[in-house]
Order: sequence, then C-alpha cells, then structure tokens
Amino acid sequence: AIGALGGLLLAKLSRRGVGVLAGWGGFRLGIMLYTAFVYRIDNSKHVAFWVFNISLAVIFGVISIFMFDYAIIVATSIIGAYGVIRGISFYAGGYPNEYDLVNNLEIGNVDAIPKTFWAYFAAWIILAIVCIVIQLKMFKKNKD
Repeated sequence: AIGALGGLLLAKLSRRGVGVLAGWGGFRLGIMLYTAFVYRIDNSKHVAFWVFNISLAVIFGVISIFMFDYAIIVATSIIGAYGVIRGISFYAGGYPNEYDLVNNLEIGNVDAIPKTFWAYFAAWIILAIVCIVIQLKMFKKNKD
C-alpha cells in the first residue's frame, strides 16, 4: 500500500518522480564506481563513500529536471540493468553485498573481492549501455 501510494504520488509529480529516480540511479552508480575506482583515493573511512554517492544522487536528480526524457532513459537503464544482473547473481552466486565490498576495500582487503564481481560489474555496464541505446532509438523514432 505504501509503495502504491508512493508510485501514485510520483506519477502525479512526474518531474519530481524522475528526479527521485535519477537520484537513486546516481546513488547506485556511485556505489559501483566507488567500489571499482574511488576507494583507492579514500583515506577518510566512510566519509568519502557517502559524500561521493550522495553528490552523484543530487547531481543526477538536478540534471533530470532539465533533461527530463533523457533522465528517464538513463535512470531506468541503469537501475534496470543493475536489477537484472543482481537478480541473476542471487541464483548464480559470486556477487558480494555492496557494503561488504566497501568495507573490504577500506581495510585494504582487495583479495577478498571475488573475481566474479568484476564479471557482474562489466555485464551491468554493458547491459545498461545497450538499454540506453535501445531506448534512445525508440525515443527518437517516437519523437519523429
């Protein structure tokens, strides 16, 4: 009931809804980028993790207001691709919890990250790009 109410509210306020969706996409992208790259320059324990991810969420949310249609395409592609890959990982295994990844990286235990994580990460990026391209082509076709 709460989810349905939230969905109705965001549908009525579509630009704000897209802002929330884009912000969530930016946050999820931030987690993946932090896990892959940014952890190497972070010496502050959890501060940089939260600042980086929240900053991406805010940036994506604000940009989505000005680039409404494209924000929907990018956000749904990123979130959808992550959901598909994460769903597969629940059955196939080998994908650690994101917060466990961050904790291992912070203590310098990079060897604890399974190699399968990088395969999932690459699949997520590739699937997100494919979904963005498909949706952009469909959007251009519908716009014409």
